[in-house]
Amino acid sequence: MNWEALILGICLALITWQDAKFRQVHISLLIIMFLVSFYNSYLQLGNLSIKISGFNILFFFLTFGLMVAYISIKNNSFNNPFTHYFGLGDVLFYVAVSPLFVNRYYVLFFICSLLFSMLLHAVFKKVSKHNTVPLAGYAAFLLLLIISCDVLTDSKITTIFL
Repeated sequence: MNWEALILGICLALITWQDAKFRQVHISLLIIMFLVSFYNSYLQLGNLSIKISGFNILFFFLTFGLMVAYISIKNNSFNNPFTHYFGLGDVLFYVAVSPLFVNRYYVLFFICSLLFSMLLHAVFKKVSKHNTVPLAGYAAFLLLLIISCDVLTDSKITTIFL
């Protein structure tokens, strides 16, 4: 196991725990994740990592903007998405992991993490003390599983072992 995977694993485990318990994620974990992810991606892909990360971030914000627009049109008014629907930690999480995936895998991870989060929220809804979905926490747990598969097998889902 390399040190990047270990640091990311620790950060992801802490994010999962923090978001599930407190519905908050410490910004330092997200910054560490982005720096380690980008460093690793840059080592593997060079300057191409900047383009890939930029596209992933653009995809995320375009999708996020479309979701906010859809919700605003549906409700006939603009509501601040950070006070009603998403946490800032959720948004920053998807930015922090953007260097970890080539474009198609980032899109796949984004979609799968949303579905995974809905599934886990439905399973744990009765035992949860909160009504909100810990999106960053559930997505972090899924990413922890993906990175574990990358480390333990010869799969190449993230850029850690490209």
